Amino acid sequence: MVKTFQVNYLKAASHEYKNLDGSQKIFIDKAIARIEHYGMNCGQELHGALIGYRKLKKSKNGTQNYFWKGC
Repeated sequence: MVKTFQVNYLKAASHEYKNLDGSQKIFIDKAIARIEHYGMNCGQELHGALIGYRKLKKSKNGTQNYFWKGC
């Protein structure tokens, strides 16, 4: 995949990432690769109080939702 965007980490996010287990890191790594390739438009657009945010959902190994502020 060709990188179109660059993802920058906050110090707190970097610390939290280090504390994730292996399966969570795999999902986050794949999600970041998608964002780097497709930009902030990947994932599902949210509505209501979360308008302007997007979501990636992991459901195979339990329900985990990851939200971020889109452009």
